[in-house]
Amino acid sequence: MLLRNNKCSSGRTLSGEDVIGMLYAIKNNINLIFQILAFPFQFSSKTIAIILFMIKKIILVLVGIIAVAGISAQGNLWSNSITYSNPNTLNPFTVGDVVATGITVSGIGRGPGINGVNGTDEYNADSWNTLAPDLNAYFSFTLTPDAGKRIDFSNGVLTIQRSFTGPVSFSGRSSVDGFANDLFVATIADPANQTGVLIELDMSAFQNIAAPITFRLYGWGASAASGTASVSDFSFTGTVETSPLPVTFGTLEAVKAGNVININWSTQQETNNDHFEVEASKDGSTFYTLKTVPSLNGNSPAIQYYRTSITTSDFAGLLSIPVVLGLLSVAGFNRRSRFYLIILTVLSAAGFIACNKRADIVDHSDIEKIFIRIKQVDINGQFKYSNIIQVVNK
Repeated sequence: MLLRNNKCSSGRTLSGEDVIGMLYAIKNNINLIFQILAFPFQFSSKTIAIILFMIKKIILVLVGIIAVAGISAQGNLWSNSITYSNPNTLNPFTVGDVVATGITVSGIGRGPGINGVNGTDEYNADSWNTLAPDLNAYFSFTLTPDAGKRIDFSNGVLTIQRSFTGPVSFSGRSSVDGFANDLFVATIADPANQTGVLIELDMSAFQNIAAPITFRLYGWGASAASGTASVSDFSFTGTVETSPLPVTFGTLEAVKAGNVININWSTQQETNNDHFEVEASKDGSTFYTLKTVPSLNGNSPAIQYYRTSITTSDFAGLLSIPVVLGLLSVAGFNRRSRFYLIILTVLSAAGFIACNKRADIVDHSDIEKIFIRIKQVDINGQFKYSNIIQVVNK
């Protein structure tokens, strides 16, 4: 049986999910079907058991192929048919993972509220005996796009089975909303058969995913703590795309005028841009952040112009930082001496900057040796740097 979200499927053409559902129906009734087809033949009970086992495995492989290749033309992101003895001994379990290029995955894992239980070809656990979802009792699946990549999801398929005293209710949630809302809720009344659960992920919330995303399968309502639930195979389908660069830098200049450094830069386009950080360095290698500038328009195909100013007194502290770090690295200073040195340096620098607001507090030749770069940070926390330039005096 294939359970899906509460969406009407009437009037549709036959889809991959429909075929998967029919395969599960055949698998769950294979004993009766085989008895009818094999009636004219005389097979031993051992031979029948072996044949039935092989047929069920073939059906599961077909389910995996359809979920991976997709009659809906969606590619495999991550799948695992879980053919392993006692996979619960590995948390997470990664053996047999089939993963698309451009992403990494966690392997199927379990939360701290459940305990692994031995089982062949199934990731099995018990302790699901709560009346409502226990937020620590779940199986988990995490997909992480590589840098510069994004995921557009289509769907996920999980094959679940419970023991006679195992959980009867299941739900799926994701990290997109902090695991707050259900993607599906399913009731599995029959413990004798495996049930395929479809997770429909073609909505906008699961497109253009550029950061790690985790899905969780919760279970509850077991009649005994020893009641188990297992996943025997799973797949996630969709596509992995190359993300556009968040920002394409244009011009960049840093010009000293009096006791002010004017820093101007432009962007030729912006995608999901959050802010910029103006960084400065005395040696062109070690940079320090002096100022944060918000994006004018986080998503724009047009040129955007930015301007900010930093006083020479701001650079005075920057010029003293390498000196302080150098002193602290000199052998012979014990912990107490270093502590007092830090306090003394901070107080001296603060007094120096506060009492000297003239343009000549920092030598012009020192300012002209300052290097500037811009760090761009997008809404997902990823970042890139502009070219490095030197301050010029005009």
